[in-house]
Amino acid sequence: MTVVLENELPEGVRQGDERLIKLTGSATSKVSSLMEREIGSSFLRVGISGGGCNGLSYKMKFVSDARKGDIVADVAIDTYHDHRMAMAFAPLGLSVPIVINDADVVTKSYPSFWDDLISLGFFIDSDK
Repeated sequence: MTVVLENELPEGVRQGDERLIKLTGSATSKVSSLMEREIGSSFLRVGISGGGCNGLSYKMKFVSDARKGDIVADVAIDTYHDHRMAMAFAPLGLSVPIVINDADVVTKSYPSFWDDLISLGFFIDSDK
């Protein structure tokens, strides 16, 4: 089972997909550790503009909110058959849309986990 946790995006913010930007496992870990230092950051904003030695200049910045003109890419979480991964990343769905792969692993320790999140106001779309 895959679970998709969604929230409403602010006006002028579009939803992208995994083709927009893809981080490897080690890059994801590094971004996560850097983001922990940036209090209140929920997003990594990546920008490209003209300039630089190859004609393009790349910029990255941690920000707290998406703004008009941003494209938000889905975050996909692989649980590696570990119920703790699914449960730990689920609250991230309040900030950004996320996909949790193999989400039914939570039934090992908390069979009603997803139902309880729905009762708290999470929007969950599953492909059971």
